[in-house]
Amino acid sequence: MIRNTVYIFLIVLGLQMVSLEVQAQENYEIRNVSFKGNKSLEKSFLIEKMAIDEVSLLQKFLTTDEPTLYSHDLIEMDLQRLKRTYQAEGFVDVKVKPDSLKTNDKKKTVKLNFIIEKGEPYNVDTVILSLNDANSAIKIDSLWTTAEALSLEASGNYNLQGSSDVQLSAAFDSIQAFSAYIPLDSVYGGGIVKAHLWGTQDSLLMTANVELKNSGFSGLLAQKLVVNGKGQFVPGDTTFSAQAEVEKFRASEFELDSISAMANYFTDSVSVKARVSGDQLHTEVNSQIALSDTLKIELSEWTLDYKNQHLELVPSPAVFELDSLNYRVSNLKMASANNDSAQYLRADGVISRYGNEDFTLEIANVDIGGILESVGIKTDVSGKINTNATIQGTTASPDISGNLSVDDALFYGYQFSDLGRKFSVKDSRFNFEGKITPLDSGTFNLDANIPVTARFDSLSFGVNPKDTVNAELLINRFSLAAIQFLQKGDQVKGFLDGKINVGGTLETPKPTGNLKLKNASVVIPEYGIDNNDIIFDLNFTEDAARFDSFYIRTHDGDLKASGTVDFSSAFYRGDISESEIAIHFNKFNPFDHRQFKREGRESGFRRKTKSA
Repeated sequence: MIRNTVYIFLIVLGLQMVSLEVQAQENYEIRNVSFKGNKSLEKSFLIEKMAIDEVSLLQKFLTTDEPTLYSHDLIEMDLQRLKRTYQAEGFVDVKVKPDSLKTNDKKKTVKLNFIIEKGEPYNVDTVILSLNDANSAIKIDSLWTTAEALSLEASGNYNLQGSSDVQLSAAFDSIQAFSAYIPLDSVYGGGIVKAHLWGTQDSLLMTANVELKNSGFSGLLAQKLVVNGKGQFVPGDTTFSAQAEVEKFRASEFELDSISAMANYFTDSVSVKARVSGDQLHTEVNSQIALSDTLKIELSEWTLDYKNQHLELVPSPAVFELDSLNYRVSNLKMASANNDSAQYLRADGVISRYGNEDFTLEIANVDIGGILESVGIKTDVSGKINTNATIQGTTASPDISGNLSVDDALFYGYQFSDLGRKFSVKDSRFNFEGKITPLDSGTFNLDANIPVTARFDSLSFGVNPKDTVNAELLINRFSLAAIQFLQKGDQVKGFLDGKINVGGTLETPKPTGNLKLKNASVVIPEYGIDNNDIIFDLNFTEDAARFDSFYIRTHDGDLKASGTVDFSSAFYRGDISESEIAIHFNKFNPFDHRQFKREGRESGFRRKTKSA
């Protein structure tokens, strides 16, 4: 019993050490990649097929090449790529595995070595087809091949004038067995394929079945994929239907339990019905797609559930039309319910690549608390977001205007009667007018006009830091309690007043004005903070911000400060050599708590920085 316990302990300890080693190697720079057992393919050819790359120390300093960072998932993907590369060269039974890693924890680098057991190359010796010119028939008495990773069998006849009947079946451990004949880069998985084609030239019928296990494409993985299809090929009229089922789908950290889809293809249209289910997400969609010069998608059903959020298409149908010049959306409204108080998103209009824009977007009654909860944030914030935007103008010079408001806003127990205002983009300028009004008293207004470039044809957005900026901040008896993040027993009191105008450029703004705080106090018992009589008077000129007064009093001391912060262009580059602040401590103890016990007992302490 004791011996078994010791064995179990050693095994667990070994696994933990391996786990810690792998975690430590994550994000180490890959300095070198080598291959053992590779005598058939050039090293450069193999690395070209892989996601990782080796960058030597010399290359790192003399070139712009960025080193690849080690990742377990990345190595697993490259193992599959190496295997597929060898299979494409005829080594169907190749085996690839990583060798032990050589790490340098001090330099945070790693050297990789892959062991390759390529086996013997596989070649099909003979394929025999009999062609009879008299009746234009191809007869396949028997076509078969087998290897460790692949078995393939076909039989029957294909007749250009009479009846045809051909059957095909294949089973494979890796889909890369076909990579020499079909482009399958970044695709992997094993399974079976069955197909049956029969009928005459004026009416051919087909059925197909594909079942894959542990399959994937690039970073998309599926434990099981099943596709069943059938079709009829008639001159001038072709129909095809397919049904797909996916189990345990994963894309990075995102996972779904199942995906199912059904499609019916006709010469002029396609109908698609799909369902996606997961632990936190469920959605269903039903659509008709008209195939012509203008692609027309008609949604007759769409429901979306994510955690505690629900949206559904009301009313239906919603229509999307796409051509080479325009994208049009008609009657799209996703709502949580079919009533006036439901939260919803509505879109309608045209986005043109080269012509005039005419598009509207409206979002209403969005529950802030519910949205925060759906992303894992539990906080004492609530309210209803309402916004709308209209896009006009041209794709090169759009004209955007809209409004944003939060109704019934409650922020950590503090209520606001007005929160929001309007915004616009016109003539390469972004304009914003915002207002915050607490329920009891005070206002906070911000008007801004800043440069911005927006082009819908290239989806490019940016700013020119040398363009002029204009902004005005107006604060009238705004209560500090409105910006608190408090626990029970905490207190923040005081009122802020001021007016600040900002000119200049984004690169070098020039503020002017004043900010004043009077009769303020901060009490946070958990951290022993009890600061009373907080006062400051801050004045802005175009070149400097001056503290005319700054004062904090605790129950056993106080802090005073005064001075100037230079606002020349050097300040915005991090140069504060022209700034001067004097701070005086008089038994000032900001934290009266055993975890934060600090006390400054200097009187007349002064810090001054000034260029020589």
